Amino acid sequence: MNGRTDTITIHVLGDMLRTLVLPTGLITVEEDAFRNNTLIQQVILGTDVTQVQAYAFADCPELKEVEFRNGNCTVDESAFANCNGGLVFYCPAGSDLVETLKSYGWTVNP
Repeated sequence: MNGRTDTITIHVLGDMLRTLVLPTGLITVEEDAFRNNTLIQQVILGTDVTQVQAYAFADCPELKEVEFRNGNCTVDESAFANCNGGLVFYCPAGSDLVETLKSYGWTVNP
């Protein structure tokens, strides 16, 4: 084993989950992982995350901010489909990820 996390389990008490911080060691946010979540408002993707698959955060109406700490992350165009129209992405300035997200029509603040 390489010390990486293959699976994470998130326990939520009531409606307390508003900010989701994905842990160090998580490499991939898999397809449909958080789809249809009505609680998450902010997501922080750790430096080890290198891939966000299709529909991973799709249909999350309360999601307002996504922070990428790894500018080399690959993001499927549908990963954030049908989320709030005011969704803003933050990622390392100068990274290829900035241009990728902009090409999808998303708002990016480096």
